[in-house]
Parts: sequence; structure tokens; C-alpha cells
Amino acid sequence: MSSKTIINRYKCKQVGGNVTVITYENTSIMFDYGYAFSSSKIGSVDYDFKRNHIDAVFFTHFHYDHVGRFHLIPKGIPMYMAPVTKRHIQYKNPDGAAKYDEFITTINQGDKIKVGDIEVIPFLSDHSALGSFMYVIKTPDMNIVHTGDFRLHGYMAKTLYKNLRHDILMACDGNVDTVITEGTRIIDYPHPDITTHGMQLKAEKIFKKNKFAFLYVTEIDPESISAFYNAAKKYGMNFFVDKKIFEPVSMYVPFGKEIDERYNYEDIICEDDIKLSEDVLRKGFVYLISINDNCLNEIYKFKKFNPVFLFSERQDYLIPFMGNYKSNIADFYNKAMKVCKKSYFMHTSGHASRKELRIMLKCLRPKKVIPIHTDYPLLVKLLSRPYLKK
Repeated sequence: MSSKTIINRYKCKQVGGNVTVITYENTSIMFDYGYAFSSSKIGSVDYDFKRNHIDAVFFTHFHYDHVGRFHLIPKGIPMYMAPVTKRHIQYKNPDGAAKYDEFITTINQGDKIKVGDIEVIPFLSDHSALGSFMYVIKTPDMNIVHTGDFRLHGYMAKTLYKNLRHDILMACDGNVDTVITEGTRIIDYPHPDITTHGMQLKAEKIFKKNKFAFLYVTEIDPESISAFYNAAKKYGMNFFVDKKIFEPVSMYVPFGKEIDERYNYEDIICEDDIKLSEDVLRKGFVYLISINDNCLNEIYKFKKFNPVFLFSERQDYLIPFMGNYKSNIADFYNKAMKVCKKSYFMHTSGHASRKELRIMLKCLRPKKVIPIHTDYPLLVKLLSRPYLKK
């Protein structure tokens, strides 16, 4: 008997800007509606909401390639997202968030949302975006798991392991028909992942020997910020945050500490002009910077103290002619390194390695795998074959 459940993907043969629509008879729900990255060759999805009815939209997390186009969804369509995702869009797009506020419902792990004949259940995942969800989607004839972006080497890895091994399977009555999974890192070299905790331990070793450190990590990665904050606090160091990014960095704290105490960095200090006070000289500091001239001047101010520079982002941001090259970041880094005695590269990916994809598949044992969020969907399918339920 053929299934009445239809799964459509839009522009999923790329990383970012993917959209998935699941339909059962007269009910259709969408997952994510964000922007493609600037390096994309196929662009973002311009979904025709007039011709193709959508009953609800669910967002996996707050990264702009997943939620960035929420304000282009017609008013009246219910949207479901984590509380921290709502707070994020209120910061990034306050006008859009205000206009759509009445249509946005915040959800938490285990909530059961009924949309027509389809039931959707969110489960906390492990990703660089706080409050990320995997979803179980139950239609009358199919159990589907949408992984969203995930990994198994962050602070939330234990939670996700439990969800994969027990809670998600229980929600699917022990039978997963289809997994819709990301495959961002399917062609990465099989090197061991640095975990968030491992990155924290490396930072601790650096801070033990270096009293003054400047840190670059994107302000929308509260987990990495937490790792460096926790490392700094072990040695009683001040943790300064550049004034220009203090609001987005601090806004995650109320949500993070409800999930895990390691995300609680509420005593960070907003700063744009560090004074050479007795406290600063005695305790030292880690200064989370943004890319601007004032932060560069702060680095130059501490030249005689031999500061170190920690770069917690993709290294290809610094390499010309690479697809992810960021000239402003590279220029800032090169100028900073004329002052800092040493730089350290420490970055933990927000996405699953091949090994972690296999672990997810071993836990769920689906009958079918549908790749999204990857440049190489065929490789994801090939990797999945040994783990499919016959």
C-alpha cells in the first residue's frame, strides 16, 4: 500500500537555505525558511505560498539560513520555534518580529503540536545554535524524523544521545520510516572532532600561561563563548565583551542557563575601553572582540603585555580565493598578529561528522534517508545504506 505522505525538498543540494514541506492529504507543513549563503550558486527558495498552501511552519533553530526569511511568510500562517529563536529574530529583525508576533508560538521539548492530520514533536538537539530542535513528524501512515542541523560533540551531546536512543524512538513507536538529515560535512576528512569540552580544556591550558587574551568567535555561537568563558573563570580572569556585540552575546543567557548551567555567563562585562586598573593587571582578561578599529586599538594598547589571539572560526575565512574567505576578518587578523605574540586556532563544528551521522542512523534505523543541507546528497545516501531497516 503506497503512502499518502509526500515529502518535498527545495534547493536542498546545497548547505543552507533549504526548505522541506511534508504533506498528508490536505495538510502541509514547512520546515525552515531561510536565506542561502552568499556563495550559493542556486540561491534561496522563493516558495509560492499562493499556489501551494502551507498550514504551519516549524523552525529548527535561529541561524539565518534557517529562519532568516520568516518575514516573507504570509501573515496568518502559524509559526513554531524555540523561545531563544524568537528572541533572536526579535534582535535581528525587530520590525518583522513585531509584525508577526501574533502568529509565532514558542515550543519546547516534548510538546505535541497538531496541525490537521499531522502531529509534530520537537526534541532538543546538539548544534552551535542554542535551543536547536530535531522534529518527529507523525502522519497517519508515516513516522518521520527531521534532524535539522546537528552534531554529537557539543555540550548538548548527552541530551541528544538520550533523545536518539530513547525519546525520539518512543515518539515514533519504535519505528522510523524516514529520516530527513543534514549532510554538511559528508566529505570532511575523518579527523577526530574537537568537542566543546575539549576546546574548553585547551583554552584553560592557554589561559594558565597567558594572562591577556583576545578572542574572536561569532556572537551568535553562545556555546563556544561559554567554553571560553568557563575556561577563563577557572583562573579568575575578567571576561570582557566588546560593546558592539554585548547585546546579542548576553541575550542568550536566560535561555541557556535553563538548559545547562554551563551556558550561564551572566557576569560578562561590557567594555570598549579597558583601563589598566589594578584589577585588570592582577586578574588578566579574555576580551571577546568584534571586527572594528576600536577593538584593534585595544589589542595595540596591550602590546607590551604580549597578549595572545584565539581564533574560533573556520580557518578558510582567512585564506584568499577560498569560498568562505572574509577579507575584513582576514585583514583584522593580520593586523592583530603584528601585536599578539601567538595565535591559536580552536573551532568546533556545528555539524555532524560522518561518524556522527552513522551513530544517528544506528540509533534510529530508518527505512529511508532523505539528505538535505549538503552539496553531496548521493554520498549521504551511500553512507546510510548499511543502517537502513530492511
